[in-house]
Amino acid sequence: MGSEQLRPKVAFLDPTITYSVSKFQTACGSVDIMSHLFDTGYFTFNNDLALLDSFMEAQLRIIIEFTPVAMEQPGNFDARAILMWSSALALNGLMQGGKKVVSSCHRMEHELSGYYDITHGLGLAILTPRWMKYILNEQTAAKFYQFGVNVFGIDPSLEKTMVAEKALKCFQISSSRPWGCKVH
Repeated sequence: MGSEQLRPKVAFLDPTITYSVSKFQTACGSVDIMSHLFDTGYFTFNNDLALLDSFMEAQLRIIIEFTPVAMEQPGNFDARAILMWSSALALNGLMQGGKKVVSSCHRMEHELSGYYDITHGLGLAILTPRWMKYILNEQTAAKFYQFGVNVFGIDPSLEKTMVAEKALKCFQISSSRPWGCKVH
């Protein structure tokens, strides 16, 4: 469901109102932010725009870095502000840059959480790594290579497929175990 009429004209972002958000919901929210970046621009495989890709990669790196900080120090203004700002950027359409929106994981996850009554971000933590593995092939390997090198710092001299597989593993680890989204 999406419409310009549903988008606010202005939003006042105050990280202090997120201080009481639990560790679990903070982790789930961060997975949701990352998934929005993947769905609305990064893993669309069309109209590649290097500037937007670099901007999304920076957001992904900073989300991975500051989510544990926000979880362990709920009153850390900077960590909460970074997550809030990243969320706004991931959702406001700026990251699309003319790319076709795919929303694969979000569409599947809404069905999952509607039926099983689980938190949206947890559903995304379950689905996203599996979706990534499913779509990884010769045509998509270059994007996963880029993701692995630029987001997780994987050695670029490794074979493209190996970097892609390591990137999937790094994402699964960063979006589940350390943050408390227990995914089996």
